[in-house]
Amino acid sequence: MGELLRALALETSGADGSAPVLLLNGVRIASATQLRDLPPEALKRVEVYSGDTAVRFGYGPQQRVLNFVLRPNYSDIAAEGGAGIATDGGGASERYRLGLDRIRSGQRFSLTATYDHADWLFESQRPIMDGFGDFRTLAPATDHAVLNGVYAATFGGVSASLDASVGGNWSASRLGPRADDVLLEGAPLARTQSNLNAHVGLALNGNIHAWTWSLVGNADHNHGQTFTDSNTSINTSWRDLTRSTQDRADADLLFFGPVAKLPAGELTASVDLGIDGQREDDLDRGLGGDVRSSVRFAHRKIEASLEVPLAGHSGPLAPIGNLSVSFSYGRDWFSDFHGLDNNSVSLIWRPSPRLNFVVTRNTRASAPTIDQLGAPVLAMPNVTIFDFVRGETVDVARIDGGVPGLAPERDTTTSVSMQLRPIPSQQFIFSFNFTDTHSQGTIGSPAVASLAFEQAFPARFVRDATGRLVTVDARPINFAAGDEQQIRWGFNLVEPLARADGPAATERSNAATGGGFAAAEARDKGLRLQLSVYHTWRLQDRLQLSPGAAKLDFLRGDVGPGATGKPQHEVEVSADLNRGVTGAELTGTWKSGARLYGSGTTSDQITVSPLLVINVKLHAGGPADGPPALRGVLFSLSVDNLFDNRPQLRNASGAMPIAYQPDYMDPLGRVVRISARKLF
Repeated sequence: MGELLRALALETSGADGSAPVLLLNGVRIASATQLRDLPPEALKRVEVYSGDTAVRFGYGPQQRVLNFVLRPNYSDIAAEGGAGIATDGGGASERYRLGLDRIRSGQRFSLTATYDHADWLFESQRPIMDGFGDFRTLAPATDHAVLNGVYAATFGGVSASLDASVGGNWSASRLGPRADDVLLEGAPLARTQSNLNAHVGLALNGNIHAWTWSLVGNADHNHGQTFTDSNTSINTSWRDLTRSTQDRADADLLFFGPVAKLPAGELTASVDLGIDGQREDDLDRGLGGDVRSSVRFAHRKIEASLEVPLAGHSGPLAPIGNLSVSFSYGRDWFSDFHGLDNNSVSLIWRPSPRLNFVVTRNTRASAPTIDQLGAPVLAMPNVTIFDFVRGETVDVARIDGGVPGLAPERDTTTSVSMQLRPIPSQQFIFSFNFTDTHSQGTIGSPAVASLAFEQAFPARFVRDATGRLVTVDARPINFAAGDEQQIRWGFNLVEPLARADGPAATERSNAATGGGFAAAEARDKGLRLQLSVYHTWRLQDRLQLSPGAAKLDFLRGDVGPGATGKPQHEVEVSADLNRGVTGAELTGTWKSGARLYGSGTTSDQITVSPLLVINVKLHAGGPADGPPALRGVLFSLSVDNLFDNRPQLRNASGAMPIAYQPDYMDPLGRVVRISARKLF
């Protein structure tokens, strides 16, 4: 189901790019972990609703609602294994999964164990110029293991679900030679990281007369530590230690229901109450001794929304269709900040069942996260970057971590969106959205070695006596202001090419009931095409680094975060042709080219070529009447980056800067993966 969520990302992302509201059997869940490990065979259908439905659950009308409806009775034991490797060599990975699922009489139980491993990839395994060979990794060696359990049932009219998981992540990487090891004769600098985490989530859903209520709570514990070889000749055996322990608990209570009956329909309201607390305790142990820090973060919120129908199917305004206006106001209280206000107003117009418009103006203030405020400080030696000030590639020490004292971000967004289903008998949906965002105090990293960034934040860049850049402080900072405008438009198409006989085809034809703009029936055995194509056109992308400074224009070549600049045009495609469990999937992204000017002159121009990346996946199931060993088996073959295309950057003379070598930008390139899953 996690793969299905990714496959539906284009269709289900909100008009403002937000993630969809996830429901399971029509009710809220504590977290997506309840969904991601379920097998697709347990799914009856998926319903994708237009954004105004999200208002009922306390979300903005720009968001979509994605409801997964499960089969009432289902059971399986599933074993899965897979492996992948880059066609250029190295980067081998493997994955194993064992799951148990039971759905009976309104109760649901799942238990899943997953293990993933990836080998490290060295610079010696790629044609890197001026690299460090086996002394530096392009990708670390990683291990990930998690055990996840879910139990759900109904008690006295209250739907309850509980999920819990425990897991860990481990990684090892090489960071290059020590500062005084110019002949590469000693041991390379190394970094090892481990992270252990535990999670528990609870969701309760019920009704009080005509009102619906939902209570969602989560608790998480995370313990991580990082050992990094000290890049000094004082004590070559010393390893710097950074240790972090995080705890978080939150609860959210939502009420929704009708308030009054108006001529155009029901006046509905929602009230959302939330509270969460976080704490982080850090230890930074270096040659200079121990440095301990602690951050506490408390948050309370209240948000209320009101949807007022102005026109409906009856009354003098009936010819214009359904028209309503939605108001919302929220206030957040944080332990380190005064109360922050959030408000929005939306006009929702549905002139016909196949056409709707949503116009929204939203003003939101958000506090920095606990990681942005208090994450432990980590220094990474030998990070290769391009210094636009001097026009050269350098290896620097990069500093990451949190910064106390960051101010809240404040954004004002105006958006206009439309959805049209022009042909009643077809699931073809055309979408259009315009978004205009103005921000103040945006939190981001200033780790861009350009003249503008260095002039705005000189303390973040350290150079030696010759002017060579040696240290970059990439910890977050508040930028002064920003402006973004974009148009995103495209379509979703679900087309049965050959219908199956029997109940499955009937269920498929009824899947779009309930007001949803689009839906998919998981058990449809007919040949079906699902196609999504979206184009994003960035009209404006500017950032003012500090008060009084000129705004950088990223679409006109000013250098900003992101090594390849900001493409003005981006096209995303997702296609799925299948008959039951046999089919082919294709996803692709095309980005237009760009130009980067580090100091505003053509002499230091970096040209970024357009980039097309295509991923394909083939899957086939064993025949139901075949040998027992093949029944319930699903084989898949996938190729990421089919054409092995990677970012191509050239300077004004046509040469490729060392820092922008394709193998730095995309070390793995084309990756082939195979997997097999067996249901028992």
